[in-house]
Formats: sequence, C-alpha cells, structure tokens
Amino acid sequence: VILGGYLVVKQEITVEVWLAFYMYAQGIHTSLLSLIELWPLIKSTQGSVDRVAQIADLPMEESGNNPIDYVDEIEFKNVCFAYNEKEVLKNLNFTLKRNDFTAIVGGSGAGKSTILGMIERFYEPTKGEISYNKFNIKDSDIFKWRNQFSYLVQDSELFSGSFKDALTYGIKEEVSDEQIMSVVQLMNLESLISKSKEGLDSLISEGGDNISGGERQRIVLARVLLENKPWILLDEATSNLDKETEYFVTQILNDLKGKVGLICVTHRLNTVVKADKIIVMDKGEVVGMGTHKELLVSCPTYKDLVDNKLEAE
Repeated sequence: VILGGYLVVKQEITVEVWLAFYMYAQGIHTSLLSLIELWPLIKSTQGSVDRVAQIADLPMEESGNNPIDYVDEIEFKNVCFAYNEKEVLKNLNFTLKRNDFTAIVGGSGAGKSTILGMIERFYEPTKGEISYNKFNIKDSDIFKWRNQFSYLVQDSELFSGSFKDALTYGIKEEVSDEQIMSVVQLMNLESLISKSKEGLDSLISEGGDNISGGERQRIVLARVLLENKPWILLDEATSNLDKETEYFVTQILNDLKGKVGLICVTHRLNTVVKADKIIVMDKGEVVGMGTHKELLVSCPTYKDLVDNKLEAE
C-alpha cells in the first residue's frame, strides 16, 4: 500500500493500476494459502488410496462348500495362533455351546478378542482346528458361516443417515417399523427418537457425533436384536455405558440366555457372574474354566482378576 501510494504520487503508475495490482495480489495471496492448506490433505489422501489399493489387491478369502443349517456347538481343538512370529494363542481346547452364555476374561493382551476374530474366521489357526458339529469351519461357506453371528465391538461406528438406517444397517431382510419400534422400546431409545418430529427419519451425523457414546452403543445393540442371528459375539460391548444403562443392557443379555449363543469378552463383573461358563485367559492360554463360584475356589488368576480388576470396574 505504501509503495503503491508512493508510485502514484510520483506519477509512475495511475490510481487504477495500483488498485488493480492490489486486488490481484490479494487474490494470489488467498490462492497460495489454499494450496498450502491443500498439500497435507493431498498427502493424507495419497496414503489412504495406497491402503485401499493394498486391500483391493489382497487374495480372496478361502471358502468351503459345506452348507450350514444349524451350528449347535463350536469346538476349539489344540488351537494355536501367531501374529508373524509372536505366538498369541497356545493349545486352546474348549467347546462353546449354542444357547449358553460364555464369558471370556483375562488381562490385557491375553488373546480374548483374537478368539472372537478366529470364530468369525478373520484369522485362521496356525495349528489345530476349529469345528462346528464335528465339521472344520474351513470347509464351510465363509459367507453363510459369518451369517450365523452378530459381532458387536467396543467402539461401534455409525454412518450418517436416519435412525432407521442406523438400526437396520446390514440387515438384508425387510424390517417393519413395528419391529423397529419394539426394539427401540426394549433398548429405552424412545426418548432419543421422540426429540425430533421426524421420529425414525431424524438424522444421525457421521460417526454419531450428535448423540452420546452410550446411545450409540444402545442403537448398535438394538440392531443386533433386529438381526436375530443364532450367535452373538460381544467384545467389551458394555464398556462405554454408564452404570444404570449397563445394568439395563445386562438384564437384556440375561433374557437372551437359552435363546442364542452368547460369547462375551468383558471386564464387567456384573456381566461375568451371570455366565453359564467362564473361560479365563492368561498369556494366550486357558488357565481356568467353570462358573463364577467354581473359579473363585479353583483358579487363582480369576480370583486376582475379581479382586483387583473386575470389582474395580
């Protein structure tokens, strides 16, 4: 501005030229700032595209041809698993029965969540086998196998869309509004949905940012109930809930006992004590199996967990 004013006074440029240059310089400045801000985004996107390309180039998962009508039990026979060279699971031998509530407990890194991943066939055993009704799960149709399970993790994501979209996401069968509202009432979500005039058509933002963590988890639990799968896998599913909601959800899980196969990885004592069978993991090995009362007497690791961790949470 000072230089331009000086040049105008010296009559080396006109006022019009000075104004034109000043406006042009402002435009260049804004464009340069935009380019500078865009560069990190471009590099981040480049990394994301590379990752998507790596996934797209992965070989298709192996799938057998055995039809699946009814999975009565899932048996681990001398199952071992390693990430690269690190052994995570060692000689697991146990049976998970349909209509039982099984809790898997243990310290951090004990291999609890890996067991659920292996049931879903996200990982294959490095040794041993996992079978159902005496058939190896590797010989089954992988898509029909996974269709036996609802899998609920600790931090379940929600996509942007309506409440109805969130509640029916991934469900192939037609679900009526009456079925949805019955589950909404069961999960105590009526007040959340009734806040908006649109009801089930009211919108949830990307990631569910406009609702609380507990409400997100209850929506995903409601979806699990609508899926009506024979088995439900829960990986710390109640960890983001307050005590009141956790108790409410635990009661619902208790009501499901005897109706579906419940397999739950948890640190919550209220959930553990209601299990028909508790599997205690330590450093990738099963160190105890039984009910809460039995393990308090027979398994020191479980007693330590109850005294030092489960009870505290």
